[in-house]
Amino acid sequence: MPRSRTASLRRSPRVAVLIEASNAYGRGLLEGIHRHVREHDPWTILLPEHGRGLPPLAMLARWQGDGVIARIETPAIAAAVGTLRRRLGIPVIDVSAARLLPDVP
Repeated sequence: MPRSRTASLRRSPRVAVLIEASNAYGRGLLEGIHRHVREHDPWTILLPEHGRGLPPLAMLARWQGDGVIARIETPAIAAAVGTLRRRLGIPVIDVSAARLLPDVP
């Protein structure tokens, strides 16, 4: 089904995906996000190379996006994503069981 002209003129949401692909769980999350984007309106995705447990990326401080899907597993990543959330007021989804940002779903 073709999208309407209005839908094609809208800016795609910019979403940072901070999930490593080093294990099956992370790859499954990425596959699900990819499937969602293919089946719905497209997103502009920031998918930086990021290993599990590595310190947060410095470029996040300059990123101007619309949302974040992250696997927040260290206090440093929690602080970086929390700062980004407060600075931009954007939604954040945490796909980790660590719950380091308790007010984030």
